[in-house]
Amino acid sequence: MGVVYLDSTTGKTQELRARKEVILAGGAFDTPHLLQVSGVGPRDLLDKIKIPLVVENPHVGEHLWDHISVPYVLKLSDAADNLPESVNIDGTEHKNTAALFYINGPFSWILHLRSNVKERQPQDMTDVQLYVMGNSSLFDETEALCTTSSKRGTDPSDGSREGTIRIIDQWPEYRGSVKAQTSSIFNKPVLDYGWDYKLDNKVSPKFKKVAKVVRSQIRLLREIFFGEKASEVSETFRGLVLDEVEPGLDKVTDEELDVWMRGMFVSALHPACTCKMPDCVDEFLRVKGVSNLRICDTSAFATQIDGNPVATIFAMSEKLADMLKKKYLDDLDEKSCTKTKGKKSNLIEADSSDSNDNCFD
Repeated sequence: MGVVYLDSTTGKTQELRARKEVILAGGAFDTPHLLQVSGVGPRDLLDKIKIPLVVENPHVGEHLWDHISVPYVLKLSDAADNLPESVNIDGTEHKNTAALFYINGPFSWILHLRSNVKERQPQDMTDVQLYVMGNSSLFDETEALCTTSSKRGTDPSDGSREGTIRIIDQWPEYRGSVKAQTSSIFNKPVLDYGWDYKLDNKVSPKFKKVAKVVRSQIRLLREIFFGEKASEVSETFRGLVLDEVEPGLDKVTDEELDVWMRGMFVSALHPACTCKMPDCVDEFLRVKGVSNLRICDTSAFATQIDGNPVATIFAMSEKLADMLKKKYLDDLDEKSCTKTKGKKSNLIEADSSDSNDNCFD
C-alpha cells in the first residue's frame, strides 16, 4: 500500500510505500474522492470516468450528511459594541471583560435543544443548535448576513450593528453525495447535498421537517426578543436589540417563512458519513476489500452527531492510535517471544529468570 503525490518542488509525481499501513484522513469530501480515483467506489461511476475498478463499493461517496444552518439576524444598537466593566459567570465576577471576549471569541455561545419533530430518533438526541455569533464578520459563509455590509441597505452611520444567531438543524433528513468528475484528483468532485425543496412538484417531506424545525426556532427567538416574554428580559439586554433583519418581522405565516428559507440553507461545515461504518470501513476503520488502508475522519462516522464533530474526531483518533499500538506492539512482543524461545531450545539449562513475561505459551 502506498501513496502517489505531486512534488511541488519538481512538478513530478512521486510514490511513497508504507511499511505497515496508510491512514487516510482527507475529510468527508476528499477521502471518498481519493478512493474513487484510486479505483474504490461505485462501479458505474468508475466506469463513467474511466477508472480501473479495484474494489466495488456503492457506498463510497454516498450518504453525505451535514448540519444545515439558517441565519437569524438582529439589528443591534451601537451599545452592542460596548463591553460592560464586569460580568458574572457562574458566580465568579470577571473584571477584564475585553480579555474574556478575545479568549472565547465571537462564536462561543452555543445552545443545544430538542426540536418539535417527534418522529426523529433517538429521542434523547438534541437536534437543534443555536449558535450566537455576535457582531462578527469573521464567518463569511452568509456574507452580508453576518456583517454590516451596505449591500443589504444597512447604513453604519445610523449607529446600528447586526448580530447573527445561526439556527442549525443537527439531524436533517437530507442525504447527499460526493462524486469524482474525472480520473484526476486535481479536478474537484461534484458535491450534492440533496437539499431539495420540491419532489414530484410537491414540497418534499424532507424540506417540511427541516422547515418545521427552523420555523419553531425563529418563533422562539421572536418571543424572547419581541414578544410578551421580552418584558422578562433586563432593560439593558432589551436595549441592545432594535429589530429583526432576517427573516424580517413581516414574514409571519409558514408559507412566508418557507419561501424565505429556501434561499438561506448553508452548510454548518460538519459533513460526515461519505465512507461510513460499517458499509465502507469495519469497526477497526479498515477499508473493506483493501489491505493495509484505514480511514480516520468524519467520512467514517456511522451517523451524524448532535454537536460539533471535533471532539468526536479527537476520540476517534485516540482510539485508532490505541488499536494500532496494540496491534504492532503485540506483533513485536510475539517476535520477541519467538526469539527468546529459540534461544531456550539451545540452552537447556538456561536460568528461569531468562523468560519473557510478555510471552504466552
